[in-house]
Amino acid sequence: MKSFTLALISLFSALSSVFAHEAYSQSAFTQAKKENAKILFHFHADWCPTCIQQAKTLEALKADPDLKDVRIFRVDFDKENALKHEFKVTAQSTFIALRGGQEIGRSTGKTSEKDLSEFFKASFADENLKMKLDNLKKEAATKMPAEKLKVIEASIEKLRSSKITSKAMKEGDTAPNFQLKNIKGKTVSLSDLIKRGPIALTFYRGGWCPYCNLQLREFQKKLSLFNALGAQVVAVSPEKPSEEALTAKKDSLEFVVLSDEHDKVAKSFGLSYNVDSDLKKAYKDFGVDLGKNQGNEDWNLPVPATYLIGKDRKIYYSFVDVDYRNRAEPTDILKAIREKELKARLTSEEYKVAVEGGTELPFQNRYYHSTEAGIYVDIISNEPLFSSLDKFDSGTGWPSFTKPIEQKQVDEKNDSSFGMSRTEITSATGSHLGHVFNDGPADRGGLRYCINSASLRFIPVKDLEAEGYPEYVKMFSGIKDGKKKI
Repeated sequence: MKSFTLALISLFSALSSVFAHEAYSQSAFTQAKKENAKILFHFHADWCPTCIQQAKTLEALKADPDLKDVRIFRVDFDKENALKHEFKVTAQSTFIALRGGQEIGRSTGKTSEKDLSEFFKASFADENLKMKLDNLKKEAATKMPAEKLKVIEASIEKLRSSKITSKAMKEGDTAPNFQLKNIKGKTVSLSDLIKRGPIALTFYRGGWCPYCNLQLREFQKKLSLFNALGAQVVAVSPEKPSEEALTAKKDSLEFVVLSDEHDKVAKSFGLSYNVDSDLKKAYKDFGVDLGKNQGNEDWNLPVPATYLIGKDRKIYYSFVDVDYRNRAEPTDILKAIREKELKARLTSEEYKVAVEGGTELPFQNRYYHSTEAGIYVDIISNEPLFSSLDKFDSGTGWPSFTKPIEQKQVDEKNDSSFGMSRTEITSATGSHLGHVFNDGPADRGGLRYCINSASLRFIPVKDLEAEGYPEYVKMFSGIKDGKKKI
């Protein structure tokens, strides 16, 4: 009995050393918000093995430079119901990063040093976009001649008086379809782009605008976070494709950049305006010639705006500001994807499984008995994951595969939840898929990837090319009737 008591004391002592961070209190959080501090919530439960592993990883990363000056609060998942409701937390083992009171990042179920270090870097490494824009504005004000600054301020007030923002498209509207050329001169349509997932569409003035460049670089830095949620970033300006190509190269942009000739798409969104004569002269004095950059003498510009457009073309987030020095914060758009678009796009079960790491019921899911030929993609990111050629009937009631289409498309993580030791499978972009076991067909590698249907979307062979997966058609060249016994 004495040895058992000592063991318990040792265990609680170990846990106390792991949970060395500040316990959450409303007063401490309120003060941190007032100070505009960097804040990290760790929603944990003492009974949760994943939470304990996260705490250990957090302790191992305490010297991480991205955690410098971060207030880390340990939040009791079983007690802090008001805070859970405020931040819409539905699962323990959740980290929420904030700057002041504003959420700038979220991660659930991740335990490895690599995953959490990347999350902290994306959340805390740099100032947010608003801070950078404000600093640029202050710097420009000290260098710009007073008469030029007066012209710019007057043009902004003129736009504000025109009430252009009240006429622009807003949240709840349906975005019009459009076709524009990319930097290579290829025509791209919104309807084609949106097949792969929602779009963060941003209208910028041109590569000559330092505020635009700051925003584009910030989108590039956060691009992996957008991709992890199945979203794309698309930037549109009235500049010629050749000018946009220079901007994309200079800022190493990996997302889609489109040329809006004559500002026609901006007009359809209610954003286009004509540069007045005073501002036109000021721009030319600065060496900015929109006629040359845009390939026409319209001298039209879009009011800088950013929209989150869902696969249904519905607008789930909008930011429009006549002051070109203010821009949408990428973290606000990411938050809108999680809290609005993703919940609208997925069923409640898909969200619970793929996003929150739940498990669906066996024998009561859409793909466990499917035999049709095709591929299975991530329900969130649409990345290809599994092929029907590798599917087999395991008798478990969940879709089972002998291997992924490509190993790099999935990640493996230790899962010690529910008192078991298992290997969790997630997509490369973070969606929870299921688990992998060593009881699969011996003649096909011996593995069984036991996957939730709710984490998958099936694309039959006949639709692969139209859905944007032509490279996988040849895998099924010997299948004529679209069926395959498994």
